[in-house]
This record gives sequence, structure tokens and C-alpha cells, in this order.
Amino acid sequence: MKMFARFLPFLLVTAMSVFTACGGDSGSNADSEEPVSSSAVKKSSSSNANSSSSKKVSSSSAKSSSSAKTSSSASGAKAVYDEKNNTMKDPRDNKTYKTVKIGDQVWMAENLNYNSGLSYCFGEEPSYKQNSHPGLCGTYGRLYKWDAATEVCPGGWHLPSKDEFETLIQTVGGSGNAGIKLKSVDGWKFEKKETVGTDEYGFTALPGGFRKEDDLSDYVTENIESYDFIGDKTEAYFWSSTEDVESSTRLDGNRILVDHAFCMSLENRYAKADIWGEPMINAMSVRCILDSKTSSNEKSSSSKANSSSSAKSSSSAKSGSSVAVPKGCKTSTKDNCEYGELVDDRDGQTYKTVKIGDQWWMAQNLNYRREAKYKNDYCYCYNNSKDNCDKFGRLYVWTAAADACPEGWHLPSTAEWKTLIDSVGGEEVAGITLKTSGWNRGGDATDAFGFSVLPAGYRDWLYQDDYYEEGYQALFWSSNEYENSSGCVYFQSVYDGADIRSGNKDDGYSVRCVMDVEPKIIEPPVIIVPEAKACKTKTKDECEYGTLTDSRDKQTYKTVKIGSQIWMAENLNFETNSSYCFNDSAKYCSKYGRLYTWAAAMDSAGVWSENGKGCGYQKTCTPTYPVQGACPSGWHLPTKAEYDTLFAAIGGSETAGEKLKSTSGWSEGGNGTDDYSFSASPAGYRFINGIYPIYSEIGYLGVLWTSTEAESDEWCDETCRRVVACNVSLTSLNDDSFVGNVGKDDAYPVRCVKN
Repeated sequence: MKMFARFLPFLLVTAMSVFTACGGDSGSNADSEEPVSSSAVKKSSSSNANSSSSKKVSSSSAKSSSSAKTSSSASGAKAVYDEKNNTMKDPRDNKTYKTVKIGDQVWMAENLNYNSGLSYCFGEEPSYKQNSHPGLCGTYGRLYKWDAATEVCPGGWHLPSKDEFETLIQTVGGSGNAGIKLKSVDGWKFEKKETVGTDEYGFTALPGGFRKEDDLSDYVTENIESYDFIGDKTEAYFWSSTEDVESSTRLDGNRILVDHAFCMSLENRYAKADIWGEPMINAMSVRCILDSKTSSNEKSSSSKANSSSSAKSSSSAKSGSSVAVPKGCKTSTKDNCEYGELVDDRDGQTYKTVKIGDQWWMAQNLNYRREAKYKNDYCYCYNNSKDNCDKFGRLYVWTAAADACPEGWHLPSTAEWKTLIDSVGGEEVAGITLKTSGWNRGGDATDAFGFSVLPAGYRDWLYQDDYYEEGYQALFWSSNEYENSSGCVYFQSVYDGADIRSGNKDDGYSVRCVMDVEPKIIEPPVIIVPEAKACKTKTKDECEYGTLTDSRDKQTYKTVKIGSQIWMAENLNFETNSSYCFNDSAKYCSKYGRLYTWAAAMDSAGVWSENGKGCGYQKTCTPTYPVQGACPSGWHLPTKAEYDTLFAAIGGSETAGEKLKSTSGWSEGGNGTDDYSFSASPAGYRFINGIYPIYSEIGYLGVLWTSTEAESDEWCDETCRRVVACNVSLTSLNDDSFVGNVGKDDAYPVRCVKN
């Protein structure tokens, strides 16, 4: 998406030389060749308003102020949807499109190609040009400006909202690998095998690129063609109906620079799918989604300003929000907040602290000058001025922030920031209640809880010694690390909310430390029961059996009572998204059951229950126990504690492997005695090597998922997933059983336990 940036400075310099000759000011802003993952920072002083170098929002954590425009059909005629054959016919031009159901959503599986105003074919040229190119509408569908996109879907279908795109991304397993799963197998020019599309869900995203347009009206009066087509075979962008209000209210004096709306983006270089704001004057692809009772058409609309000189109000602004602003512990006349003091032993600096809810926070930004350990492992004063460090604290790159807090305190996680934000009224009003005075256009900040957020601005990684937005923005690091970015929290002068999102690790942001606390137990405790007597030998079988019929697919499973628990005596074989047969062969599913990613085992899409919703790859979560997950109704995915209870009932984990393993099927003499008819099988597992699935260890390894997340995130592979889940492992070479931690995107069997 950055290729056009190579030519934009030349075009702007040429255009602005005309403007300068008339006595105006000129300026330009260099663009980056490499994409970055956050729109957490916006340069209000930038003259290149429409540049796609605006830092982009990551969908794994970003939540920006936005308003959804009600999208409607360009015609009253309703499209003909054939659910049986998965097609939709547009009555306006009689074109028929493939459709696909993903989770609870029905999507077009092709890009819309309806010829409307403000739409284009990739690469087309004006007809008056000699040998003009007709464009690639037949390959990619049409590219629409946002105003056209919101009206172009046929009757009964609509332009999806940002939330609906986020639902799609979570349904296919989360942002980190959604790009791979949604991209078509063919048509892309891939730079590395790790990002090749698999099209696992039939969405078939094609690299249709986009049409970039630059408004040079402030600089020139001549009729200059200021557009270019970018990203054919390498990028795909799909408009949402949701305006990016925050980006659209980037002010230069009293003038809005450019209107933005959110889109979903896929690129050939990355495995992920991102959601970020783009200028509405650019033209992008459209995928329509079938209307439903919960469709974005039923959301309240927000009128779009017709003039770029009219400022929009944030949809989260206090004046338009139904969220009550809490009074807190501090007003203009009294202060009843619970304060403390933190002395940093490393340099003797003293910081004010404040208790908000159950958390103790620093009430000032950290100003510890730490020495660099690694390349670009630094902290800075805004504009390299010590006075700004004294006023605002220091600005840290993420690697420096990660271990900058004093002993007994730590860099907060996004979950801890979320707890704080919820404690002061929620995202929509947290800017009001946490910001203090001193903001430009600061609105109604009350600092009602003594947290005292100051507009410290940030340091830009690309331009290095360039600093921006002092007086207008505040950004704070979180400890959460993602593939190419890290979590942060964002405040803006003209915005009443506080957003949790992601930022480039090399940018310089502020740090607030939170006091260490003992971790809370979030799952049921281990219940130690008397040892159960072995019920099965070579000559007799006195186990207490039953059967379980799964109402969803009518499969019947053998069950067995062990101690106080009733377990499935076979691995689950219910087909869900992100579940697999070993070596993709149905015979192994019949023998060993299916292999599930942790998101599939937990039912992260919330198909069967809400208790494990959102628990997936590259995410931490606090489920509500018991978690039904992929299990049948009345049964659930066991916790680590429930496996501990099982081990205790049969004499401890040291001998549990031998007693739980089946009497046949294990390699190298590793068969068990199966004393309790649990019949654990050596089903092996599935993991991803780059982008290719590998199946391994059948006959040697039996691993069963738990619904418990790992207590430590120290393990990190080449993508720094850092988020792991617990499982129970049995091997052919040992007679014990142990609980281990593995990556959530690996696939293992599931045993369910009765509620």
C-alpha cells in the first residue's frame, strides 16, 4: 500500500511550488515504505492529509471512536439469495455471486461488480487517452469510494460494519492468521511461503488493490489527475460502513484534513488481517453481508459531514453519549481520593500514587532514565528537553518500557488497563475521568479519580528525533506483545474516550506502572477425593459405564465414572471450524476423534455457549467456568483442576499415564493397563510449520486440552505468540502424566467431563 509514496513527494513539491509562487506556505511529509500496525498516533500538523502513511489500527486490540453509517441498497429490488446453492443474484444487473456462511454470517464470496457512480475498475484510464486500459473489473470487481460503497449493496444485503468484520476475523481464529485463512489460494503474488492463502472458509479474498486519490486543491488550481491504482496481486481492502471519527477529527487549525472510514486489509507479506481507517476518497473493494436481525442496518446512523471544513463530533463524546460520567473521588472543590507515594530506589525520584478500584497506580508518568541494553532500547524527553521530562515523564520504546518499572511495580497488561478504564466509567468516558487540565481543546476533562493523564505526545520511530502531538495526545504502553506491535492506551484532546489498541514498538510512548498483586484463582480449586478402586483387569470389568449421544450430529460415545467424575471414554469427534482429522484422513477421526485448536475446543466464536467466547489465538481471556466449548450440552471442557482431581482419584500423576492409557495402539511397548477404562489413545497432534500443517506423534503421544490458560507467558516461538494453554500429556515412553503448556494454534484431542 506504500508504493505510491515514492511518487507523492515529487507530485506535492511540484504542486506546492505553484502555491508558493502565490505567496503561500509549503511543506511536505515523507512517507514510509513499510506498513505499521497502529493508528494510535496521528500528526495533526501533517500537510499530506490523505497519505496512507497514517499509522494503522491493529484488529487484535484496537478500538477506535467511530460511527456506523446505515448502508442501504442502491435499488429497492431485493437480491435473490439461494441458501441451498450458496449464490446471490443482484436484480439490478442480473449478476450472480457465490456466497459463503462463516459462523453466523453469510458473506459474498466474490467482490461486488455493480457499476455505480464513484466506482472504478483497477487500472482503468480515461477513454480520451490513446490505448486507454479498460481495467480489471472482471477479475476483482469494482473499487468504490466510501460514499458509494455505503449505498451499493443490493436489497437484503448491506456493507458490513467494523464490528461485523471483527466478528469474521475472530470466527476464523483471530487476527494473527486470519489473512492466510481468508486469502484466495491463487491470484496473489506472495513474497514468502509463510503468508500464502489457504482459503479455509471459502471467503476467497482476491488482491484487488485500491485506487488512491490525493486532494491537491489547497495547493493548485489546475486540473491535475491526482490518483493511482496500487496493490494489484499484493493487497486487498474492503470497506466497512463504520466511520473512523477519531481520524476524521484530526485538526489543522479549525479544518478537518480528511474524512476516514474503517476497512479490513490483507497483504501478501503478512499472515494477519487488520482493520484500520482509510480516507473515504480512496476507492476499495466491497463485500456485502446478508441482513439479519442483528445486522449493522439496525444500528443508529451517524450523519456524515458534507463539507471537509465541518468538524465531526466523536460518537463517544459526552454530549452524544448515553453513558453516565461517574463523579469519582475528586471534584474542583474537594479531593477524597486515596493517595500514596512511591520512591524509586534506583534514582531517588518520588511519584504520587492513587488507588482506583482494587488497583494501585502511579499518578504521574515514569521518568526513570534507564540505560539501553539492546539496539533502539531507549527512552527520551519530548523535543529532547529536560524540562519536558520533568513535566511529562520520559517517552519509552516498548523494549525499554517492558522492564522500566521499579521493583514491586510493573508495566500493566491490556487487561489491567481495561480494568482501570471500566472502573472509571468505561471506554466512552474514560478520557473525561482520567485526563487532567492542560490539554488543547481539552473539553470537559475532570480527573475525577486523580489519575491525571497529561498530553505528553509521542516520539515517532520513522523520523526519530521528531516529536508530535504534545498538548493533544497521550499514549501509554501495555505489556502485551503482538507479532509486529505491542498494546497501548490512547487519549486525545478532542475525544472523551480512552482506547486500547496497538502501537509500533519503536515509537516512544509514556509509561504508568501498576503495583504487583497476588494472582487471583479464576478456576475451581482442586477437589481431592479418596482414591478410586481400579475397576478393570485382564479378566474382569466392573467399571460403571454409560453412553452419551451428541444431539448435534447424533454420534454416541461411551462414558465411564471414575471417582466422583463422569468422563467420556473416547475422544470427541464433533466437526467444528479449526478441527481436523490426523493427516486429513477420515479414518483417523473414526479411530481417534478430531484434533482441535484451543479456540475451537473453547468455542471461541460462542456458537454453543458464551462461557469461552473470545478465548483464542494471541489472546488472553478469563472464561466463565464450566466452559462447554466444543462439548455436547451437559458436558464441558475440563479445567486443569479437574484433571488434577482425576489423577488424585487414581493414585497420583506419577502412575496416571499407565493407568489411563489404552492397552493397545501405543508404540515401543508403551501400552497402558487402562485400569479405569479411560482408554487414552495416542492420537498425535497437528501444528503449523510456517503456513503448512504438520501432523506428528501418532502412536507416541496423547495430549488432551484443558480450558485453563497457562499461568506464564515466558514461552515464545518465532512469531512470539506468548499466549499458551494447558494440556494433559501422556507418552508411549513414560507411565506418568503431566500438565504442560502449548501454543493455542496447535491442534489436540478433547475429552469432555459431565457437568
